Amino acid sequence: MTNGECPKCGSHEVYAINGFGHQANLWIGFWHVAYLTYLVCTKCGYVESYIFEKSDLKKIAQKGQRVIPK
Repeated sequence: MTNGECPKCGSHEVYAINGFGHQANLWIGFWHVAYLTYLVCTKCGYVESYIFEKSDLKKIAQKGQRVIPK
């Protein structure tokens, strides 16, 4: 969806909206929160969430537990 096209219905009616509240945050440290941006297709209602801040992604890689494919 980051290319502006919905993967579900193919529409180009994709909009970004920043999340708000505790459900729109990802706590990655005691004093640090990564904020989610939601991409929403207004034609079919499909939603994806992203963290666009590169420094937050680096912190997640440092602090998170990597999922190893089987």
